[in-house]
Amino acid sequence: MKNNQSSPIESVESISRIGNQPPSGENISFDTTTTPFSVDSFVLKLFNLQDDQAERINVHNEPDGLHVYIRLKPVPCRCSACGNMTDKVKGYKIRKITHSVITNSPCFIDYDQRRMRCTECGKTFVEPNPFAFPGEKVSAVTVYNVLQDCSRPHETFKAIAERYHISPSTVLRIFDSHVNIPRRKLPRYLVVDETYAFHTAVSDYVFVMMDYETMDIIDVLPSRKKADLDAYFQKIPLKEREEVQIVSSDMWNTYRDMTHRWFPKAVHSCDSFHLKMELSRCVQKVRIRIMNHHRILKKEAKPVREMTPDELMEFNHHVKSYYLLKKFAQWMLYKRPSDELFDPNRKKKYNRVFREYLNYHDIYCRILEIDNELSEAVALQEQLYHFFRKSTIKTAPTALKELIYNFSTSAVKEMCSFSATLCQWRTSIINSFIPIEGDNDEYKIDDDISNAKKEIITEYLEDHKARKRRRINSSVIENRNKLIKDIKHESGYSNWHRFRNKVLLCLNSETTFFLEPQPTSREWINEKKK
Repeated sequence: MKNNQSSPIESVESISRIGNQPPSGENISFDTTTTPFSVDSFVLKLFNLQDDQAERINVHNEPDGLHVYIRLKPVPCRCSACGNMTDKVKGYKIRKITHSVITNSPCFIDYDQRRMRCTECGKTFVEPNPFAFPGEKVSAVTVYNVLQDCSRPHETFKAIAERYHISPSTVLRIFDSHVNIPRRKLPRYLVVDETYAFHTAVSDYVFVMMDYETMDIIDVLPSRKKADLDAYFQKIPLKEREEVQIVSSDMWNTYRDMTHRWFPKAVHSCDSFHLKMELSRCVQKVRIRIMNHHRILKKEAKPVREMTPDELMEFNHHVKSYYLLKKFAQWMLYKRPSDELFDPNRKKKYNRVFREYLNYHDIYCRILEIDNELSEAVALQEQLYHFFRKSTIKTAPTALKELIYNFSTSAVKEMCSFSATLCQWRTSIINSFIPIEGDNDEYKIDDDISNAKKEIITEYLEDHKARKRRRINSSVIENRNKLIKDIKHESGYSNWHRFRNKVLLCLNSETTFFLEPQPTSREWINEKKK
């Protein structure tokens, strides 16, 4: 037997066809007292209606979009002033509500709303409805869809407005009224950093705090200055601040001072990523200095025709050295020698400058042969990487002392200056080796198991515990910083509170919004950057 019930997809498609095909003035209407709801029940669900709620529905197309006229069945309503139930109707008024459940064309609810009069106190009020919140011109479904799209980092307010056929100012008003995210509780392991994302008169950097265990953003501040951080953290209860055990940051003195002042039971950890980046910048300075030296000698050389064979050989050395340092060393020195890119068995390609076939391994070796200072700087860089890769909390103090000695006795001036950085941040560097979890796990092996099996199980458990131990780092917060920049660049913000709520809504998976409008302060909604 043929099923006359339409599927949900067919019902949505039928509404879309109604909005696209009939010319202006054609309409479809039915009275709920005579028209069965078996076919149109899903259509009613699109408007958040039950089968017994609508008294009359009329669907028609107009030049500005699809209009759905709806009048609800009369039911007694409670007076908002005295609480008395009344069914006396004072009058009707058409209320136009944007209902963007169909995004390919504008859709509006022409809600024929009743104004009720209380028989006890004489006050008038409007009947409740399932479409929109009181005083709103946008339906609750549209508000929900708008807020869901606002939680995506790369969605702009303008694009959302165009999708749901509303104005950008309406999207901003919805966002400000429904999104107001408080600060999260301070975690045990706090990672802080800054990113260039919001410009004010006092700062160009956004201060970011992240929970290393959950990878959630705790809060963001419009400034990283010491006075602003002091004013923020002094409002947080001491008991909550005492629960923080480790604060990880880059080499910014303000963050270390902030840790010692506001987190009495925490230690400061200097993240290895920022230390490696600082050393990479020093190595690049060595490269640029040597490259400029060869560039000057190449530029001051005599014409090739006037050169002796020895002078021509020296000139070619300067040309090739400058070529390698300019084109390849700039990015190769960020790579590790063990990288698969430098596999000597990789396919070789013809190089027109050297007039021979070379691969990246050959080029890397020739770069290191250009100058002893550059090769020494790269060797010291590898020592730092080895230090962070192989050291533990027990061996780190001795290994760091040896590392500082190697840098301080180097013939490369840039490496000597980096040794001062290692000395200044010595304690924080050692604290970065503190494992943050997995140390307290205890396992018990049954006595009736053979010794051979006990050894296998013990070895496995030790390896398991070692894998669970992690050292705190800022790799995740650097990713969050990039997303924060993307959020700023996508829309451009002059309102700090709106920007902050957008960041917290987009970057925290469990953060949500209020479905009903919340009372907001007009001061910060209208706030402009100063």
